Amino acid sequence: MLGAAVLSSLVYFIKCLLVQIISVRYHQVQFALRIKNNKEKIRMLAELYRISRDIFPSYCPEFAEEDYVLHTSIAGGFITPGHKRSGSTTPMRVLGQVARVGDNLTSALGNVAKEITGRDVLNPNSAYSIVVDALGRKSSSEALARRIWMSFVEEGKDSLYVDDLIEVMGFENRVVAREAYAVLDDDDNGDVSLEEMVTSVVGISRESKSLAKSMGDIDSAISSLDSLLAVVVFVVVIFIFVALLNSSFTTTLATAGTALLSLSFVFAMTAQEILGSCIFIFVKVKTTSIPD
Repeated sequence: MLGAAVLSSLVYFIKCLLVQIISVRYHQVQFALRIKNNKEKIRMLAELYRISRDIFPSYCPEFAEEDYVLHTSIAGGFITPGHKRSGSTTPMRVLGQVARVGDNLTSALGNVAKEITGRDVLNPNSAYSIVVDALGRKSSSEALARRIWMSFVEEGKDSLYVDDLIEVMGFENRVVAREAYAVLDDDDNGDVSLEEMVTSVVGISRESKSLAKSMGDIDSAISSLDSLLAVVVFVVVIFIFVALLNSSFTTTLATAGTALLSLSFVFAMTAQEILGSCIFIFVKVKTTSIPD
């Protein structure tokens, strides 16, 4: 019994290890480049937002409405840019003030954590945290795009140019400015209008959501493969116990083999479909996928 239990545990461990290797390798090959590109775009937006906030502090008169949308998760979907009616705007501002108090408290805790760990954690007021949260909703993504665009565009112009970014960020940061501008200029025509800016930021938001959904779909497929392998392991474990506890295992194996062979036509199509599905998901899709 002890020997059978050890062998069964070893088989189960190999199954779990195989599933984890497939999961890690598949995610690494399938999504590594997309995740890297998406993180780089978000990092660039966070840097531009940080500079925008340094020039125009949060809740300044120029971007009060945009900042309320960005900082207020509860009211973010209900604040309309340029909406000035006091009857409906005032409650939103109250909710915004409540959110600011909560953010300040969490930010204080985050500063303590940063002093201990050396990392910026639990800080909802950090530029990166605000950008990541804003990209979760269309309204806040549009508000983020408007704030960044209006902070850098030259007064009186209706398009943003790379020289505008270099002028604000400094000549020493011209490489970063050009990289950030490349993220915003989707059509690569040398200028970014407000509408194009909003489209670019909303596109980054959609890309993040699509990436998360795709990874969830693959996780579901891997989970199904794990369940299938668990059934196979269960059958193998039964044979292990029979082999070690039954002295006439050869006779038992021959009988079981004959019975399974006689029923092979029943499982033939199922096995073929399973094998074809595994080849499609883990081989064809991986080799033919093109990162966005």
